[in-house]
Amino acid sequence: MKTKLLSLIIMIAMPMWIAAQAYELIPFKTIKEIADRNAQALWGEVYPAEPIPYYGFDDEIVAWRFNYSIGKPFPQKDELFNQIEYFRTNGDQTNQWGGDNFGRILISARSNMPVLLEYSQCLSAEFALAGKLNTLSDQAFGNEKVEQGRIFYLNHFNTWHERSANGQKKYVCTSPTGGIISETELLKKKAKTGLFCETGDFKELWNSYQNGFVALTDCDKYIDYHECMPYYDWSYGCSPTAAAMIFAWYDYRSLFVSSKYSGFVSWHFQRYDDVEDETDYNVCNLQYDLALAMSTDTLTGSTQSYNIDNGMNHVANSQRGYNFDCVNRYTLLWTRLTDDIDAGKPLLVSIPGHSTAGVGYNGSTDMAITHYTHDPPDHLVWVSRWDIDMITRVSSGGQKGSAIQLTCPFGDPRYNDNGNGEVYSAGNYAEITWLSGYAPGSSVDLLYSTDGGHNFDVIVAGTENDGLYNWLIPADAASTSCRIIAYLFTPDMGIQIAGADGSWGNFIINNAGAVQTMVSEHLYSSDSLS
Repeated sequence: MKTKLLSLIIMIAMPMWIAAQAYELIPFKTIKEIADRNAQALWGEVYPAEPIPYYGFDDEIVAWRFNYSIGKPFPQKDELFNQIEYFRTNGDQTNQWGGDNFGRILISARSNMPVLLEYSQCLSAEFALAGKLNTLSDQAFGNEKVEQGRIFYLNHFNTWHERSANGQKKYVCTSPTGGIISETELLKKKAKTGLFCETGDFKELWNSYQNGFVALTDCDKYIDYHECMPYYDWSYGCSPTAAAMIFAWYDYRSLFVSSKYSGFVSWHFQRYDDVEDETDYNVCNLQYDLALAMSTDTLTGSTQSYNIDNGMNHVANSQRGYNFDCVNRYTLLWTRLTDDIDAGKPLLVSIPGHSTAGVGYNGSTDMAITHYTHDPPDHLVWVSRWDIDMITRVSSGGQKGSAIQLTCPFGDPRYNDNGNGEVYSAGNYAEITWLSGYAPGSSVDLLYSTDGGHNFDVIVAGTENDGLYNWLIPADAASTSCRIIAYLFTPDMGIQIAGADGSWGNFIINNAGAVQTMVSEHLYSSDSLS
């Protein structure tokens, strides 16, 4: 009986499996019409760039990347690359990725794949990271003339650009764990890689899009206060970074709601990232704690999926004293994702090779709305439900303490850059300001760092929680890498810290030289007065 039942299951499943693997390439004209219609529905008047074909592990076209300029013709390549390079060298990564003036869409090329794979109101990496692609090409071949070839999209974190010179091929990737590989190494990657999304019978979905269906922006559903979730740059790995953004949302939202979880993020610091060969300037202490708790391989950035929920629970509960319930799920992903968003709960959304922080979904296109952790900065990315291979559900509990948010010195406000923070003079006064919920009898400890947030000295302990402290900067505190921490104490928490916050980036203290001055009951230095 068991044998007959198994045979029946196989007979039913086999045609479904064959249908999922068999496919036809969708005509490019159809794909372009779908992309253009959806770009217009999302962003209004748009002008396309030349589409970019992506190849899969089987060397066939798997998807097409479309870039659009919003409201005006798409710039000439040289003009756009010059603009991007200007923004990059000036530390403006948001505009390096196009600000809000461009959009990108990824459409599949095969009938057994979902139609709309990803979109975001920014440029794709082929434009925004053209400088990095050129640098990697130069490293691969020196000063030799390099020809560009195909782009292999194995998944988001494994997008490899073919470069050739003197009959030799190499492949470069701009992701944090990318770099340069040989043709043999790419073959090995392709051999152990499948498609980055589920396959199946998507005939009805393709027919719908061909008949004019488009993404509806009014079907975007977000968690409340989703703007409170910071955009953290990839550091240590994508899983600790995504989890840090989720916990940081609970922290920063505490200022506006009754449930307080303001003990997650205490400060931000700078660190040299060996994986990306760059300095990260907005790393929160939470990312470091999560990387350790998840046993993340910080040399490669990889985290085993079974360590994600356990690591999050350890940081939230064992370290911070909350009562969170974080659990990985591998089935009913879309139902569970939409249920959590509807309940106002962010969650970790995993796609092949990458972890993101989910803050919403689009009910018309079945796309998850995510913080992507590195590409692009300061932009949300919509990802197909069929790309998702795991979610980590996050349920809060054990709220305590009180909220505090440091407002000044904030430090360099840009995404992962340095040099544009507030400027003060040693030996003069600086106003430290913060926001906090009403808590009778509360006090604040203030500390400062001159080494990018690694070591701190006390400014004052137990100052009144009135949102303002005039700090007489020590004469020997000159540095370009200064930060502040504010620790909040409330009577109900005793000696435990009720809440904390720190400067987002570095601010500057120059050498002494100005005269202390009092104006309107506030202290200023004479070099700040006109």
